[in-house]
Amino acid sequence: MGEFAVDRAPGCTREGGPKDSPCREAAVTAADEAKALGINMATVLVSTISATGDFLEVNISSPDLYFPATDFTQLDLLVDDIVSRIDPCD
Repeated sequence: MGEFAVDRAPGCTREGGPKDSPCREAAVTAADEAKALGINMATVLVSTISATGDFLEVNISSPDLYFPATDFTQLDLLVDDIVSRIDPCD
């Protein structure tokens, strides 16, 4: 969830909160509000363990803008992919 989750709801920290927590509900609400304004939401999950990005993919990202990575070295490639999908100049 990162720094934007801090203090959005009780218990929100840089790590987010447990499933169904007020923090996660606040993240979904903020994402829905942004999407309603026409803002595309791209999310990236970097996980070196078997974590799943279901929450990000289903609740936060705009369709087809969820990008999983198994390590930080993949981020440069993901940035190019994300930009190519959301660049309004294409």
